[in-house]
Amino acid sequence: MLTDQYDDLIQKWASIYRLRWLLIKAQIWQESDFEPLAVSSAGAQGLMQLMPANLAGLSPYSDPFDPEQNIMNGTRYDRMMFDRLWEITGFEERLKFMLGAYNGGLGYLNIALELAYFEEFGFPMPKGHKDCIPGRWQTWDYTSPSLAKSACKVLGRWPDHKQIRDYVEKVFIKYRKLQLGDS
Repeated sequence: MLTDQYDDLIQKWASIYRLRWLLIKAQIWQESDFEPLAVSSAGAQGLMQLMPANLAGLSPYSDPFDPEQNIMNGTRYDRMMFDRLWEITGFEERLKFMLGAYNGGLGYLNIALELAYFEEFGFPMPKGHKDCIPGRWQTWDYTSPSLAKSACKVLGRWPDHKQIRDYVEKVFIKYRKLQLGDS
């Protein structure tokens, strides 16, 4: 159920962390359908469905079920992912990668970027992703299929590539609806 109940909090924290508030609202809509007491089968909690381990790294004494604390920490985590994906130069594209990292983990996104870079140019991405050649690898549509490649694994595990891609798509569909006032 779409609500404006948390709009002031979303706007406040999106402004502080310099992200688009309607995107954060769309993310909350996708994550918990605005249910502050939501708990997923994986143990994610609150409006933005923060995992306890991530929350402990952000704010160990925070209440995951308090709407303001959850929105603050979820938006802060978004911003951390956004900042760590600095090699994606397009703002809207970086938002998509940010959401993918939020959902599936930054490690998988970094490997997918390296795989897409190699696919595009035929040689490895420079260490630390520095001095990269601009290209299609900087777009979600080009790079996200690399999440499904067998080489895209972290600690011997593969990402749930379909879930990550679906998540980004669903959040952006909701974001567009909110932008158009068509919810």
